[in-house]
Amino acid sequence: MSDGEHKLILAYAKQLLLLEIEGYDIPRELDTEEKKMVNFFTSSRGRRMFGMLMVRSGMDGTPMSPSELVNSVGISLNSINSMITECGDPNWITIERDDRDFRTLYANQCMIDCWVGYSTWIADKSNDLGFGNLDGAIRLLRSLNK
Repeated sequence: MSDGEHKLILAYAKQLLLLEIEGYDIPRELDTEEKKMVNFFTSSRGRRMFGMLMVRSGMDGTPMSPSELVNSVGISLNSINSMITECGDPNWITIERDDRDFRTLYANQCMIDCWVGYSTWIADKSNDLGFGNLDGAIRLLRSLNK
């Protein structure tokens, strides 16, 4: 790695740190339900991953089973079942049952909208911090070093 590339990567890392720090305290206006979702899904790594998987399944139209969630999140079925109840009761997720009573789950629109709001903030803030410029410079430098 060249000295120039190293400096660009350090600059990128610093900007990422600033983004993470600024995003630690909810940086945008949220309604009451969004605040509840953000607090729930940022309270642990498992809940965050569960939430992201639910949003992906809702956006893609591909519901997930509890066993798929256990494998993807890496926590117990009991923990997943607790999250299903905690997210199903406020209607953040849809829980469907097939004729054998097996469950599949996906995020409802309120969760997807909350994620889109967060993603929009990330995109805007990343642009403000110059992520695209730094990434472009790193890519250009790497292509020149080949």
